[in-house]
Amino acid sequence: MFDIANVRVAATFVNERFVWGACRVSLISGAIMSIRSYLFAVFSAGAVLGGMGAASAQDGSSIWPTELYFRVEGGAAWLAEDRGNWAGPGGTVVTYDLDADGAFIGSAAFGAQFHDGVRGDLSLSYLSEADIDANWIAPLPGPHADIDASVSTWLIMANLFVEPLTLAGYESPIKPFVTGGIGVAVNDMDDWTRTNTTLAPPDTVREFEGKTNTSFAWSLGGGVSAEVGDLFGTGSPVEVDLTYRYTDAGEAKGGTTPTGNGQPATTAFNYDNTFHAVSIGVRIPFSTH
Repeated sequence: MFDIANVRVAATFVNERFVWGACRVSLISGAIMSIRSYLFAVFSAGAVLGGMGAASAQDGSSIWPTELYFRVEGGAAWLAEDRGNWAGPGGTVVTYDLDADGAFIGSAAFGAQFHDGVRGDLSLSYLSEADIDANWIAPLPGPHADIDASVSTWLIMANLFVEPLTLAGYESPIKPFVTGGIGVAVNDMDDWTRTNTTLAPPDTVREFEGKTNTSFAWSLGGGVSAEVGDLFGTGSPVEVDLTYRYTDAGEAKGGTTPTGNGQPATTAFNYDNTFHAVSIGVRIPFSTH
């Protein structure tokens, strides 16, 4: 006898097998695409290095470091991100408009010239403490608490510099360059304060613990270099760099625990620590020959 229940069970089984098979195909396809992307990146990098090596062989140079250098620089930085948020004990997420003081940024780096127009270095940078004023903008209706915090950042970055005109064969004491870097940022937020004037004391002002967060960091920028002569008798000219960088130092975030009485925050005050910086630096060369 024809049993509709058995047919339904069989159809359900076939459908589940089909969905599972489709998921497996999707996962395998995604893995294959990831592997293809990885291999493409590896082979592209190899092609670039191979081309550089071939060009170096033709002109008798080498892609290995021809000159080491020490670099120091200092300048001004200002916050690029203008939004932050937190969620109080009640769980309501409040969005803030950020206003921050400018900060000093200083760096020291050790690097090498790998080819005419191509150099790289490893740098340690410090972004001085900046005071952040966060004024609520959402959700409506308000009012909500405003927030004050102070944040400083350490950065360890691997940087690459490319001088397009030098690579093209143009020789000049003034050399424009582009730069990019990747590394690690350590963002330190001190104890932070939320102020809500609609509440009666002592709840008007509450302080929460600070926190240190480590994040992936990257930067992009450009600038110009100028030779100022062999000031230290190294056989190569000292160079002065004027550089602009945009840096994404990851998340700056405080703690949720209050320093006094009261309930903890659901989500601590946080924002994306992105900033612009303009700096002046000096490169002192050391010949490897």
